[in-house]
Amino acid sequence: MLSPAGRSGLRAQELAIRLGCEVRETLPKVGWSQPALVGAKEELATQLKSAGGRWNSSDEAILFPTWSTLEEVLEEILENRRI
Repeated sequence: MLSPAGRSGLRAQELAIRLGCEVRETLPKVGWSQPALVGAKEELATQLKSAGGRWNSSDEAILFPTWSTLEEVLEEILENRRI
């Protein structure tokens, strides 16, 4: 299950919006929550998974281990699109 991202996800949300996606946060029954990206299609989804994101079919989202990891990946993708 996913919930809206809290304060930790504000920077990632700003970056994701520029890519046409949304940031959420997992609500696991056990363990820590993880940042999740919803709405990534085709090439973007492939890039995210190549950069360490993990597809979660039950939430239909790409999960990352930390907010900083997600932010770094999104920044890199945006930077490469400017070239």
